[in-house]
Amino acid sequence: RSLGQMNVVGLVSSIHLIAKLADVDAFGKVQGLWGLVTDARFRALVSRTRAVVAEIYAPRNVMRIMWAFGKLGVRSRDVDAIVEGISRSAPSRLHSFAPQELSNVLWGIAKM
Repeated sequence: RSLGQMNVVGLVSSIHLIAKLADVDAFGKVQGLWGLVTDARFRALVSRTRAVVAEIYAPRNVMRIMWAFGKLGVRSRDVDAIVEGISRSAPSRLHSFAPQELSNVLWGIAKM
């Protein structure tokens, strides 16, 4: 499926699953992470997600993407724009977040 056809759930799920597959060694360094985060396909996935950031409003999707970026430790203009977009819209919906979702969001932000 091309990136242009993926909906927000597919985009967030893809980034989340990539983060879950990251293999962490005993020293806390993600093996092969540099190759991943510099890969054009990953950058395109993040860029496409930035384009639909206004659609990332469900607490589960917010939690998954923020956790994934924290897990991967990625920072870029696109990631920063996604975090900023979510940060602007999330406060009005905090009441709908489960404690674990909110905890995972905060953990992801702290790890970025």
